[in-house]
Amino acid sequence: MDALGGGRHGTRLKCRANCWVRREQLKTLMDRAVDDREVIVVRRRSGGDVAMIAADELQGLIETAHLLRSGKNASRLLAALSRARGTPLKPTSLAELESKVGLDA
Repeated sequence: MDALGGGRHGTRLKCRANCWVRREQLKTLMDRAVDDREVIVVRRRSGGDVAMIAADELQGLIETAHLLRSGKNASRLLAALSRARGTPLKPTSLAELESKVGLDA
C-alpha cells in the first residue's frame, strides 16, 4: 500500500492496495475505511480500479450530490453556508434551546 497525492477529480485518496494485498488484509483495510475515514483504492490487473469507502461516508456523498444537483438549490445552500460562516454566534446552552422551542416542560 502507498499514499496517493490526489485522485482523478482532485479528491485526496489516502491508501492504495493491490488485489493481492486486499485479499490478505481485507478486514484491516475495511477497518481503516470505517475507523480512519480513508478511501481505499484497489487496483486490479484487468478492469477498472475499485474504491472501498465507509457506507455512511458514501451515503453522505450521495446526499450531497443530490442536494447540489440543482443549480438553484446549490446556490441557495452555498449562500446559507456563507451567511452561517460570516455570522458570529454566542454559544447557547441546551436548556436555553429547549426553552425556545417549548421542550422545557
